[in-house]
Amino acid sequence: MRYSRLVALGLVASAMGLFGTIGCSSDSDTTVSAPPKKDAGTDADAMPDAKPDVEASTPDAEAGVDADADVTPPCPTVTIVEPVDGAKLDANDDADGDACANGFQYDVSVATNAPDGTTVSLYGESGKIADATAQNSVARFENVQLTSNGTETLRAEIASTACTVEDEVTVTIECEAPSCELSKPVISATHPELNGVSVAEGGDRVSAPGSAYQVAFEVTTSIEDGQPVILNVDGNVSAVSANAVGGVATFAGVTLTPDGVHTVTARCVPLSGVEGFSTATSYTVDTVAPPLTARKVKENGVVSNLEDGDHWNPADDADAAAPGLQIRVCGTTDKATAPDALDLPASLGSGQQNFCVAVGTSSPECLAATTGGAGTAGDGACVNIDCPGGGPFNLTLTLRDDAGNPTAETVQAVTCASELPQVQFVDPVSDGPPWSDMSKRILSNSMPDPQRKDNDPVAPGAQYDVIACTSVTSGTAELFAGPQGGAMDSIGTGTVAADTGGLCGTSGLPGVITFADVTLPQSAEDSSFELVTPTSLRVDVTDESNGVGSANVSLWVDSTAPSLSIGQPEALCGMIVQSAADYVTPVRFLTSVAPVHLTVNSTPYQGDTLMLGTVEIQNVTFPLGTNTVAAYVEEPAGNIGRTPTPCTVTVGDVPTVTWQTPVQGSKLAASTTTGTGVIPDGDSVAPNWQGTLRVCTNIDMAANPGATVQFSTNLLGDIGSPVALDGSGCAERPNTDLPESDVLVLTATTSTIGAFTGSASITVPVDATIPSTPTELTPTVLDRRQTSFHLAWTAPADGTKNAADYEIRVANAAIDTEAKFAAAAVVDYTGAPAPGGSPDGIDVTDRLIEQDYFFAVRAIDGAGNRGAIAHSTTAIKASFRQLILSSGVTNEQFGYFVDGSADLTGDGLSDMLVGTYNGRTGYFYKGTGTGFVSTPSVTFTGSTIGYAGPITSVGDINGDGDPTSLHLLCSTETARSSCSMVRTRAGLPRWTSRKRTLSSAQTVAPIPGSRARFLDGTSRA
Repeated sequence: MRYSRLVALGLVASAMGLFGTIGCSSDSDTTVSAPPKKDAGTDADAMPDAKPDVEASTPDAEAGVDADADVTPPCPTVTIVEPVDGAKLDANDDADGDACANGFQYDVSVATNAPDGTTVSLYGESGKIADATAQNSVARFENVQLTSNGTETLRAEIASTACTVEDEVTVTIECEAPSCELSKPVISATHPELNGVSVAEGGDRVSAPGSAYQVAFEVTTSIEDGQPVILNVDGNVSAVSANAVGGVATFAGVTLTPDGVHTVTARCVPLSGVEGFSTATSYTVDTVAPPLTARKVKENGVVSNLEDGDHWNPADDADAAAPGLQIRVCGTTDKATAPDALDLPASLGSGQQNFCVAVGTSSPECLAATTGGAGTAGDGACVNIDCPGGGPFNLTLTLRDDAGNPTAETVQAVTCASELPQVQFVDPVSDGPPWSDMSKRILSNSMPDPQRKDNDPVAPGAQYDVIACTSVTSGTAELFAGPQGGAMDSIGTGTVAADTGGLCGTSGLPGVITFADVTLPQSAEDSSFELVTPTSLRVDVTDESNGVGSANVSLWVDSTAPSLSIGQPEALCGMIVQSAADYVTPVRFLTSVAPVHLTVNSTPYQGDTLMLGTVEIQNVTFPLGTNTVAAYVEEPAGNIGRTPTPCTVTVGDVPTVTWQTPVQGSKLAASTTTGTGVIPDGDSVAPNWQGTLRVCTNIDMAANPGATVQFSTNLLGDIGSPVALDGSGCAERPNTDLPESDVLVLTATTSTIGAFTGSASITVPVDATIPSTPTELTPTVLDRRQTSFHLAWTAPADGTKNAADYEIRVANAAIDTEAKFAAAAVVDYTGAPAPGGSPDGIDVTDRLIEQDYFFAVRAIDGAGNRGAIAHSTTAIKASFRQLILSSGVTNEQFGYFVDGSADLTGDGLSDMLVGTYNGRTGYFYKGTGTGFVSTPSVTFTGSTIGYAGPITSVGDINGDGDPTSLHLLCSTETARSSCSMVRTRAGLPRWTSRKRTLSSAQTVAPIPGSRARFLDGTSRA
């Protein structure tokens, strides 16, 4: 965090018009014991940018230009030679000779003319399989595991900063095993690694900060519902498992730690026992964001750190040929620790331009960070920004690595020399590469709140209320729109008014313009509906003196939801199928987006292959009775298209069956558990869950006396004997014993009525075991200033399973009862708990310093059972660091004068000067990374009372660019209105003794032999 503020310099400021800039030693909160201070005088004007810390560079050097650079070599070739495109492979081709017993292995060969040692990457449909090194024009991938059944598209790639080359073949593999494919997460050329960004922000991480890194996985398979899919993670064959439902097994959170390469394979186990295996896929995990240092380039190419409150003068213009004042902003990083943030390959697409600078909410300017790209500032990139107008504004610098981990730094309240009005967009706000923030997009009117969306679903384009704020309260405004980088057309005009409604929020700008219901053009997309060219908006504000200020934003605008309709069977919705058995048929959808997600009742299906505007899903089962059908597609922008509702399909003249208890969504839980949808265990002593099953039918009991219902589960088969229907057509089975299961399918089937039976199934979790209590709950201070804590504990078990979730609370008093737990502040937890007995934890952020905190946590399982509360018994708090300084001398009024505004040693940390009112001594305390030293580094002693009284430092008086060379120290040897200049050297405490006393009438007099500058600028000595 950076701080800057202006302070008066007592008698010096009053008599001489001098000002200094105060900084703070890093991480220092220091208290100086002192008596009350008298009025020090009147503030004067600031003199910004007195201390550049890097010498000037030539334009060519700053731009990173090498006049003697070699010509870029041509791109290499790459060809997959084995297997050949279209090959059909079976168990006889299995490389390890076991006829696919442990999956299908194959040796892949790639020919290339790349130099020996070049890395060649092999990808399958689910992501990267492996890397190999080119040697003698060949890269060999030996014994790689591919899918054991189905088609596999293999892609070989060589990627560099200059170009990306690749070759692709598609083969068919038939091992007489079920299909089994890793379908999520998706690894691609533009998303080559898994990052540490949360899913909510467009990243990969599903777990909470502070807990183990987890990613959601999905496996598509043809095995039966309820059968297990097992993930092999880094050779751990029983690491994670889930049951297939509707051809998909979902893993909410799979732990991939530490950062690095992790190999994952899925094993799908059907009832037949002939297992299917997925391609062994390598996932590189990188959760560490690159370091970023904000820098600025000013007059004569001088480079220094970019700080809050910085100002650019006309002399600092970075591009004299461009109209207006151009300010040059740079971001640098450490190549040794973050090479993955420099020289990124072209295959990343827009992600290659990984350094961005944005003014307020405006569109960022982005460039690729490269080695030497920031000139003399170092490795990174520099961009020129148009001075946005008068008044302070914020600059946000962002640097991403190749995985997409961002480091952002916002520099506040900077200014530049301009009399033009400043303008900022409030709504919409700008996005930037990789354009992953869905909250910044403007989408279809059918999207749920709080998504930004089209005001009018009928009119073409996106109708939207655009709001902009400005530093003036009168004038006119005009709004323009068009493709980013292309011509822009006027789409609206408005009048500037005072912001009386608070629309400008925290921008601090007093004027507002609303462009109501303007039509925004759609962003350009490719055939897969991925973003090609964003939409740009620009607002120009003209003030009463005809000065024009502008702001720009760029974002993804797509107000059209994708279409989806059912092509075959024709008129499926409302269809009645006369059949004595389930109706199984392919369903063909007309759409331009894949995949298509279909549900028949609660059973999901998915169609992934788009061909000529259609997606077909095979073997869709419509059970006997009335079936509810729904389908949807989602395009990359986030818009969702759905089939019309309601849509039902009735199969045969069948009785209908409706579950009364439990119902879909019920949770069969422990006897003491309550809550929405929870059905408690009826017997707390007996194992498993006991309770009543009840269904009702539409059977006419007068015409069908003796009709029955058979209850069954996917794990036990039939449960006892059929139950007779009562006179109202309902059947009830009390005291039913059900086994614990995350996915228990309950089915009720009628006896034959005429030629048909009716049935209905629901899926419920059954868990009568309460999770155990987390142990070893330990809070520690994570970041004292933020203020944040890390809460660690040992994960509890839930019987033989892991817990499903945690409830976490924080309060200022002990949370040792249920009532206090309910009243405490909620700490959100995402991800999946660690296995029982393993370390677990979470970061608790945004607390208050010097406040006592207590914490509590308990586990929850999939059925909603809540374990006992684990709570901290001792308060913990983050405290200010304090240091009391004292000279040890009585009656000298130590600390009557204090100045911490200067860095006198050149180490980048502020130092402190302390004067005495009633003594002969002044003191210098050196600043360190953890505060000030406790004893004086230098002591100044004079002959009279009041020497070094109102002591202060002005800084680099002689203008030589060295802030440690010459300082002005106020002295009171005579009439308490004179000052001395003292020459210093880096590496205090050695100061030179040469000085010269100034009378109150003098501005600055030169030290003999120095090149001191008169502060009025009239001459130099």
